[in-house]
Amino acid sequence: MTSFGEALTRGLGGDFKLVPPAPYNGDHEKWDDWSWQLKRYISLYKPIAKMLMDRVESLSTEVTDAQTDEFDHQNGGTLRLTEFSRQLHYLLAQVTEGSARVTVRMNEDDNGFETWRLLNERFAVPYRAKGVSL
Repeated sequence: MTSFGEALTRGLGGDFKLVPPAPYNGDHEKWDDWSWQLKRYISLYKPIAKMLMDRVESLSTEVTDAQTDEFDHQNGGTLRLTEFSRQLHYLLAQVTEGSARVTVRMNEDDNGFETWRLLNERFAVPYRAKGVSL
């Protein structure tokens, strides 16, 4: 039986030795860099999932499995994004801590794309505020 550390070293893709980014703790200043790293990690294994992650960031309503299935259908219907959504939720649970993990735990439906939307909603600095800080 493999340890959890060995499983993370294997990554989502199985034999690849690429590890996800270090855990995110809810620090607003680190969100942009951490989320960028995580989406790049996801795009290594499921590029279309990264596209859906980008899309859900701007939504103000809950992401449902039906929406995930519709996105899958529009892109060929064989991507199994609803199944991947559960893997994404689990990954997010493993690479968050503190207030970020509390946000992940609040999504009891295990829809990883909804979890991603909730994290982005809570921790991303609004676009307008980014421009002001520059």
